[in-house]
Amino acid sequence: MIATSEDLLAGQADRLGDSPLASTVGSAPAREELPAAIRARAAEHPVHGVLTFSDHVVEVTAAVAADFGLPDQPRHTTANFRDKAV
Repeated sequence: MIATSEDLLAGQADRLGDSPLASTVGSAPAREELPAAIRARAAEHPVHGVLTFSDHVVEVTAAVAADFGLPDQPRHTTANFRDKAV
């Protein structure tokens, strides 16, 4: 599942409209709503992994992956991914 939100995509030049058939996009109007949207989408499609292409939702992605028991970065380390000075 690819995690994103419409508020993030609105400011980006790229889009996910033609995403690969093997993936499912979990999207929500705002990133705060993303975990619930992914869980709802997972009820329709099996989830074997969660990823994002946005620095803004790496923490959400890690939390959702942990909720599903999927491998990902530990939640407490993901905030460091957004700090480019580290």
